[in-house]
Amino acid sequence: MQKRSALLLAVAAVALCFVGESQARRTYQARIPNGNSVPDPFTPGGTWPGVGHRSKEGAGMRNPFGIDFGLNNNAWTQGLCRADSDQDGRSNGAELGDPNCVWRVGTAPPQAASGHPGVCEPVNTAHCRNINNN
Repeated sequence: MQKRSALLLAVAAVALCFVGESQARRTYQARIPNGNSVPDPFTPGGTWPGVGHRSKEGAGMRNPFGIDFGLNNNAWTQGLCRADSDQDGRSNGAELGDPNCVWRVGTAPPQAASGHPGVCEPVNTAHCRNINNN
């Protein structure tokens, strides 16, 4: 009986970790335009829920956009919107559907996201392969 209780407690603790991570992701996604529908540049039709991280699912190392987002106090600012975090020639705002940097938290983005602000695209070019692999 004690083994079963210990196992259930361990499973519950692991589950709570994932709930916390998922909740944190949604909190950050809501702070950028189209944060829950950022395209996955490696999977046509897919999305990248952990937009600020190198890992598609989030957690772990941050990508260039995630670093810049953190430097901007985890807020969508004019500076972050106009920046080109991934050095692909398109501003973060253009990639996330806010090309004029007018979006505010809680409102609908002006456009759909058309790129990933933390992954240089197109990923198969020499320029972007060099950036994405560093």
